[in-house]
Amino acid sequence: MLEFSFLTKITFGFTILFLILSIIGNNKRLGNLVFNS
Repeated sequence: MLEFSFLTKITFGFTILFLILSIIGNNKRLGNLVFNS
């Protein structure tokens, strides 16, 4: 039970981290498009 919750926390953390990184990446791409145009 403990291992399961630990793995769930890790998976949840990585998912949030990935979402934040992709949001930042999208914002950078949008910023580049605005600056280029």
